Amino acid sequence: MILDIETMRIKVEGRDSKKWITDVKYSPDSKTFALTSSDENIYIYENSKKKNHALRTVIEKHNDEILGIDYSSDSCFIGTCSKDHEQHFRKLLLFFVSIIIKDIQDFYFIGFF
Repeated sequence: MILDIETMRIKVEGRDSKKWITDVKYSPDSKTFALTSSDENIYIYENSKKKNHALRTVIEKHNDEILGIDYSSDSCFIGTCSKDHEQHFRKLLLFFVSIIIKDIQDFYFIGFF
């Protein structure tokens, strides 16, 4: 559940996941936010009241509970890590692609897990 800090009203309930939400991050450009879950999925949402915080996509790549997520400083990549020590990095476009770690070694991640 995400609350509006000014009104304390519910902004998003995150009911797309069937299990516990494990992490939430807003992109640095504030256009999207991501939820990770114990159900091994990543949920990317529009950060827009006009679009009613619509679910943009669900990424189903991990094989265990996802513990953390972070965006790159330019909001073009996300990185995730799971309980089984897997790390995934994805470029955010109109669709999502998995990439090899060596291809993003020059990108800076904000908090990185």
